[in-house]
Amino acid sequence: MDKIKKYTPLVLVIIAWIAFAVLSINYINSFKESSNTSRVTSFIELIGYFIFICSYSYSHVNWIFTNWRKLIVYIANPSVSWKITTVYSVNQINENLTEDIFKDLSSKYSDFKFPNSYNKNLTKYEISVNQNQYVLSIENPDEYEVRISSKYRTSYRNSLSDLYTTYSEVEGIIRSNFIHPTDVSCLLSIELDDFNPFYKVYLNNFEKIDKLNFNMKYELDEGTVFIKNNNISIHSTSLAQIKSISKEYIAISNNNLFN
Repeated sequence: MDKIKKYTPLVLVIIAWIAFAVLSINYINSFKESSNTSRVTSFIELIGYFIFICSYSYSHVNWIFTNWRKLIVYIANPSVSWKITTVYSVNQINENLTEDIFKDLSSKYSDFKFPNSYNKNLTKYEISVNQNQYVLSIENPDEYEVRISSKYRTSYRNSLSDLYTTYSEVEGIIRSNFIHPTDVSCLLSIELDDFNPFYKVYLNNFEKIDKLNFNMKYELDEGTVFIKNNNISIHSTSLAQIKSISKEYIAISNNNLFN
């Protein structure tokens, strides 16, 4: 029953476009034999029907437009600049926390080296893993808040692998040194160079868009999405939820393009 409801609008759209094609052919075939008044009247009716079909198609089978836009972004493969930050709130911090984290990272990555400025009393460290730079910091020692952040410069198609085979591994190693974080917050900010995939993507319901000042915010179950021109920011509680949101909002590429 659910499948019937899902595909009924698509069937109606297909029928409507077939009917439009038939009407267009009939209009062309009868063009020479019709009077000027009849031609104008038929043309206006045809345009009105075309606008109606486009509106109905966009409103009821918007996934076609979304997937088409995903394909365009995937083929264009624009350069992407993004920054991700994960913040952990914990009940207590081991006095050897940073030392334990660095030991775990050094055992996992052969190119990892202890920071030159390493000192147990410091609250901020810049580290390098697989030629990617990370900042590990204890922002509020009294409230036990720890954060890791990183900036990436990559291509759109590689954005998923960079996030889930690079950042998530490092983030997982760091998180494993906490005893049940009381709260986790993730913020991913992405900017696509000279490319905006958001104008023509169906994003729920939105008012008239001013192309020069495109600014939107959505509250979702998985988190909050901010979109401004060619920049999108996703605030959530886990990388998995960020990935889920990204599939709809074309924030990062995914292996199964239309899933």
